[in-house]
Amino acid sequence: MENKAINKKVVITGGPGTGKTSVIKELMDRGYKCYDEGSRDVISQINLKGQTFKSDPLSFSDSLYKARTEHYFDSQKKEYKGKTVFFDRGIHDILAYLRYINKNNKYWENIILNYKYDTVFVFPPWKEIYTTDKERHEDFKESEEVNFAIIKLYKEGNSDIVEIPKTGIEERVNFIINHLFGNGQ
Repeated sequence: MENKAINKKVVITGGPGTGKTSVIKELMDRGYKCYDEGSRDVISQINLKGQTFKSDPLSFSDSLYKARTEHYFDSQKKEYKGKTVFFDRGIHDILAYLRYINKNNKYWENIILNYKYDTVFVFPPWKEIYTTDKERHEDFKESEEVNFAIIKLYKEGNSDIVEIPKTGIEERVNFIINHLFGNGQ
């Protein structure tokens, strides 16, 4: 889908269980290029080995980083020039989570300096829609804490941060589109 923004990288982020993936699916249905977060696939593979992502968070983070950097560089291809692309979480989210569990280090602090996103939409924790499952182990309080760590990190990078209202999926997507493109889109 062509749009008015030029080479715009947009992150959809927030704590676990805030409705990000549902919005990404709706954006895809509307014709936008979207990249999935990759976490669920990595967590599923770890679970098959009888482990959890918390048992080796640095290895887990390396796997996510590999997937997300592939997405980031893929979004720069000629075919996406003049288009806005959406990421279900950005590379910065990896460091935010590592900070949250006190596993960050200089390596991870430096990695994020190489990646820039134009707009970051933060989905706030929303108790009424929050659920856990085989891949989402955090409770609601942890979701709130992770969300705070994510916001703090993106603010440090001077990102354009926009909080998403707690509304239905279509309303959230319309809010994002209106924010990025105005009412003309």
